[in-house]
Amino acid sequence: MFSGIGGGSLGLERAGMQTVAFCENNDFCQQVLSKHWPHIPIHSDIEDFDGHQYQGSVDLIFAGWPCQPWSVAGRRLGSKDNRHLWPEVHRIIRQVQPRWFIGENVPGLVRLGLDPALSDLEDEGYTSQTFNIGAIAVDAPHIRQRIFIISHKNVADSESQRVEGRGSTGQQESHLSAQSVLSGRNSSGSGTSVWSPQPKFCRIPYGVSRWLDEPEGLKRLVKGCPDRTKRIKALGNAVVPQVVEVLGKFIMEIHHNNGHSTEDGD
Repeated sequence: MFSGIGGGSLGLERAGMQTVAFCENNDFCQQVLSKHWPHIPIHSDIEDFDGHQYQGSVDLIFAGWPCQPWSVAGRRLGSKDNRHLWPEVHRIIRQVQPRWFIGENVPGLVRLGLDPALSDLEDEGYTSQTFNIGAIAVDAPHIRQRIFIISHKNVADSESQRVEGRGSTGQQESHLSAQSVLSGRNSSGSGTSVWSPQPKFCRIPYGVSRWLDEPEGLKRLVKGCPDRTKRIKALGNAVVPQVVEVLGKFIMEIHHNNGHSTEDGD
């Protein structure tokens, strides 16, 4: 959902997943998605999208819903902003009932919208963990911090491990592993529906050898290529695929370690 130019799907596909549908209302972004995923349906209006058609056939939903209600660059109206679309995300999660959910948003979500989102996920039976991950975590030459919510439906005790981390700079830093993606015990030790109200600050050992200061082809845009503004805006709104790829690999590892087979349609 809120697919943009497909950064989330690109990362998850690199992790071994398959995209089955997009939901994106921007015309230019739809053109990009249609070019790179010509056979994948695009639902254009989140408010008219009925998730029931994907119930039982989708294992994971990825959503980077609009950040304007929480962003420090805006008025920070939170749920009073007409671009507050988390309720639509919640509705579709309830309709589809995927095993996994990944949510992405700006750090401002923590103060204005994270608790309601985690509470809604708990009501649907999901165990959630939040992470503060920047593009710099995969060695990009810019910070671009984002809050990621990783949620799993009905996580058993055997699938859940406490996240361990330490930081030498005053911030908690977690070196993630497949066993530490989820924190599955609440204060009573029951292993059901929990969340971490404060996102973990993470650095991911990705091993990128070289990042360009600008994406390939951006320089020609500056020289007057058609749709220059639309292209730069789409890049600015995009999810960093390398971050999502790492998260996707953790999920795939947990998924297979707990006996789920791709032969069963997963």
